[in-house]
Amino acid sequence: MARLKKYGLNTIVIIFKVLENICCLQLPNNACEESLETISYASKCPSDFEEYQVAALKKNCSKYSNSCRSFEYHCVLNDDTTKIIEVCAPSRYIQFGKCAEFNTGLRSIRRVFFSDCTTFKHPCPISYNSTESYRYSDCFNIIKSTTMIAPMNTTENRNGSSTTDIPKQENQISSGKEAEEDSVTGILLGIGIAVVFLLVICYVVWRCKRKQKGNEKAETYISIAKIKNGPMGIEQ
Repeated sequence: MARLKKYGLNTIVIIFKVLENICCLQLPNNACEESLETISYASKCPSDFEEYQVAALKKNCSKYSNSCRSFEYHCVLNDDTTKIIEVCAPSRYIQFGKCAEFNTGLRSIRRVFFSDCTTFKHPCPISYNSTESYRYSDCFNIIKSTTMIAPMNTTENRNGSSTTDIPKQENQISSGKEAEEDSVTGILLGIGIAVVFLLVICYVVWRCKRKQKGNEKAETYISIAKIKNGPMGIEQ
């Protein structure tokens, strides 16, 4: 059941990621194309301000030519929350107690949609500057939530041969009733996700058409005004 819920949540997050990057949604004001070439993977982020300064000097964002409003060192999650990255990008305030990520599609620092770092052991504030993301290290534990395979233990027998003990997994085999319940739950969850997806698509299409219609009306009014006032701006 937990696995199905996690699958459903991940699907919804992916849907929103796709919608964020479709053509009718404009890039945010802090989008920076030059940030893409500064991305590098890191094993961990600075743990305090001194380490942050050392990492920022090593990254040396000033060596990159850019036309962005600011170009500052960040240590954040990547856009699918699977890795830690270092990137030079315009800073922004992360709102609503979320973790921070760099979204390659939007070329900018964004908040992680499904995170809630106000509930962590070391919580982050409701609003903070994205350059301070390293202070909230619990956010980087999100990448550890993926399923890990337990290592196999190899032991040596008395006769010199070795045997490999494969770790047992609890609840690996479900009863027929549990499997049936999971199947029904999976179907209902899939229907729910499909409905949400269609509603979001309808909203985006409606928004795009409304925007297009508004632009057409504005052009019509301008044309009428030009005809009415004549070439010299004098009403005919």
